[in-house]
Amino acid sequence: MKSTAARKKPATAPNDVEAAATAVASLEQLAIEAAGATVASLNQRLAPAEDQKASIAPRRKVLAFEAHDGNEEAAAALSALNAEEMDVDFRIKSLRDAVDEARRREVVARRHADTADDEKTLAEAKELADDLLKIAAEFDAALALVANLRDRREVVISRLLDKRCLPPHARLGFGGPERTDEAIRAAGLQNLYNGSRYDNSNGARKLAEIDREVASKLQLPSAVAKMRSIF
Repeated sequence: MKSTAARKKPATAPNDVEAAATAVASLEQLAIEAAGATVASLNQRLAPAEDQKASIAPRRKVLAFEAHDGNEEAAAALSALNAEEMDVDFRIKSLRDAVDEARRREVVARRHADTADDEKTLAEAKELADDLLKIAAEFDAALALVANLRDRREVVISRLLDKRCLPPHARLGFGGPERTDEAIRAAGLQNLYNGSRYDNSNGARKLAEIDREVASKLQLPSAVAKMRSIF
């Protein structure tokens, strides 16, 4: 028979998800850097081609003049220059198209990285919201427990007084609601409620309900950034 330890599945390391996210982010950054390097490399190749293109017009004028003046060598050179211009025009157009595509890919890579960061931030916010809701639920449960203990205390005090074992002056020691107020102050919770003691609970919501409603409005930070501030 296998032991309990042998039957247990190996636990996933708590930092596996974080390590995977870091690896993906590194790959995305490499893609951005590669796209940027490609743009720079293509621009470096484009610059001399454009310089070559700019130098053709002045040379053509000279060769055209000499060719029309009967210089056969100039005529041959002019034909070669026209072929050179066709070639350089093709290279320039090809390089410009390549630069445009490289820039498009760089934008896509950056957008993908931004989206990944956006989603990661939202996921972290949702984790914090989950923690908040757990705390709010515990807070509500603690308040319910306090209310229950207050009511039980009153019942026990009443039964204790019925035994008539306390002198009249001692009986006053239990006091009334002010004793609960004193205990609240002793716990440093005097600012926990700022309303009137005569307020009722009609329409009041538990803290977990309030926090859950707010947390349900979580959105990607990029979407929130586009909203108009109300503050």
